[in-house]
Amino acid sequence: MKSLPAYRTIETSINRDTLISIIDVWLQSVSIINDNETLVDIKFGDTDRDIIPISISFKTDQQVEFIKHGNKNE
Repeated sequence: MKSLPAYRTIETSINRDTLISIIDVWLQSVSIINDNETLVDIKFGDTDRDIIPISISFKTDQQVEFIKHGNKNE
């Protein structure tokens, strides 16, 4: 009887935007990005180790104030 391998390896790819979206959700769920902040970009560093350095850019959302000019009765 032929034995099964101890592990298997697959090669695939993932779209950069999909990976950023996944990391964005994770950063929000662990409260690294606050509710009033928006992820702008993530840069991935090069590595030949198990750790991949990343640089995360996010901005604080600005509150928009609506001001109506003109006649009060409009």
